[in-house]
Amino acid sequence: MPAVGQGALAIEARADDHQILKLLQSLDDRATRLCCTAERALLRELGGGCQLPIAAHGTSTGGRLRLDGMVASPSGDQLVRDTIDGDADDAERIGALLADRLIERGARELLSNG
Repeated sequence: MPAVGQGALAIEARADDHQILKLLQSLDDRATRLCCTAERALLRELGGGCQLPIAAHGTSTGGRLRLDGMVASPSGDQLVRDTIDGDADDAERIGALLADRLIERGARELLSNG
């Protein structure tokens, strides 16, 4: 399973540069944006960054979003994994809910033992 946001391109622009933001709209892929939103919500809820063994992979089809998540111990000998799906428009909530489920299964302890 890949790290959060792997394979997605991000373009930054100034929030007040409306001309550039309008031009960039054509590059937005809604399904990818929603998957990344869910993946990043999971990472934020777990309190992780790019140095912790947290993985997520979102897929969006037909208005539904499936999010697979995994947390491993730093040594890699233990892991917790789970999957959730829901309405793609609830991407933020889906990521947070999956993080909560991973925490219930011991993710926090795996991360704190590193």
